[in-house]
Amino acid sequence: MENESSEFYARQAVLPGVGLEGLAKLRARTIAVAGVGGVGSSAAYYLARSGVGRIRLVDQDIVEPSNLQRIHGASREDLFHPKADVLSRRLSDFGSWTGQFSYAVHSEQVCSSKSNAISIRERGL
Repeated sequence: MENESSEFYARQAVLPGVGLEGLAKLRARTIAVAGVGGVGSSAAYYLARSGVGRIRLVDQDIVEPSNLQRIHGASREDLFHPKADVLSRRLSDFGSWTGQFSYAVHSEQVCSSKSNAISIRERGL
């Protein structure tokens, strides 16, 4: 673990049941967040800050004025841009120690059913 990230995760590293081994396991994980509105953006924010290595953001929607108070880090400059792209940029601003954010999926690729969700997962989106 790099010096900067060891400082960032110092409090987690001393938790019983987490430690450096637990942090390494988190760093090796990939998690998908389907829907990055109010709840999804909060979940992605805390997953990123806890050390998950890769987060796949999936959403078909754009940021609208009524979303600004709910989406972590969204601002007026983000209006009418894809939510997943906006959140991906915001999470990346935390620094390299918080992981990678990818697969900002829009429109026809979005999960609308269980079978579609499985198809998206299998294609690596």
